[in-house]
Amino acid sequence: MFNRSPGGYSGQRPPKTYDFIPLPDSVIRQKVPGHNLLNADLYTGTLEFFLRTLTPVFVSSGQAALSESLGMNPGGVIQAHYRIGDRIAIPGSSLKGAVRSVAEAVSASCLNITRASHRDLPDAFSIDCTPDAACTACILFGMSGRGREAYSGHVHFHDAILQTGRTRLFRMPALFRPRPESSFYRKPSRKFKGRKFYKHYRPSEDRRGVESEAILPDSLLAGKIEFTNLTESQLGLVFYSMGCGTHIQLKLGGGKPKGLGSLKTEPKRLILSSVEEIFLNDPDKTAISVYENAALIERIQRSIISTKQSKFFLNKQAEELEKLLHFNLDTLEDVPSEVIFRGGKQWR
Repeated sequence: MFNRSPGGYSGQRPPKTYDFIPLPDSVIRQKVPGHNLLNADLYTGTLEFFLRTLTPVFVSSGQAALSESLGMNPGGVIQAHYRIGDRIAIPGSSLKGAVRSVAEAVSASCLNITRASHRDLPDAFSIDCTPDAACTACILFGMSGRGREAYSGHVHFHDAILQTGRTRLFRMPALFRPRPESSFYRKPSRKFKGRKFYKHYRPSEDRRGVESEAILPDSLLAGKIEFTNLTESQLGLVFYSMGCGTHIQLKLGGGKPKGLGSLKTEPKRLILSSVEEIFLNDPDKTAISVYENAALIERIQRSIISTKQSKFFLNKQAEELEKLLHFNLDTLEDVPSEVIFRGGKQWR
């Protein structure tokens, strides 16, 4: 039990803003389905959805901007949020990275992007995926790097565009680089504990921090994914990892240790297309299924059930991750004091 005092937490060190999901002992691999044809026995289609911001969200454009150029009080230089033209957006690549992290954690998949040495990981991670033997996450999201053969994934994420809501300046506290060499990251064997995920917190900002343009909570962004040649269980893993019909709410962007970046996925429309409909584009063909409202939720749950019954799904890791990434406003805690700088204040 941590006792909060004016000076911090007494008796023990403050809790970390992140935790680890254990890595599996084995990785399940298979030959990739390829992109040269569409298989009539597999699923191809699109999912349209909304992203609802639960806390402020900041994804940097990589450029500084004058505050007056963004319609704010003049005289400031700020870190601008990512835009497409003049429209606030979340890059598809950022969303894909957050979803892939969840998918890797709850399936017997590899670590596609890591700076860790193979000797710091379970033996199953010493082998890289290839098109002839790829894990589920690499099939869905693609693979590249470390000199291996690249493969484009079967799920494509579009940028999510702001529909309702606005931005305001958030003073971003200074953040320190991760220290994976520390004992907190490692087991007694010196192997890494697992994949790192940041918890949800009530955001805090530093009055001396860098002014950054963040999307306010309860804003809506419209997004879409396209997928080809997926099995029922693979499709369900995508839905599950996006937080559709689960207790998982994603975190992405800057300031995650300070409570920023919490998002809820709200599915809007699922379209499953047949091979005939795609290639013939015949308006008389009815071999296309559209799911909305209650039918959409039921269809998503059907896929997720198939995922949970598959051999690649890791039930124990999924249970732990759902607890870690569950967002409950009524029980949301402040960011632990060791990561709130002097002068910090609570987001209002």
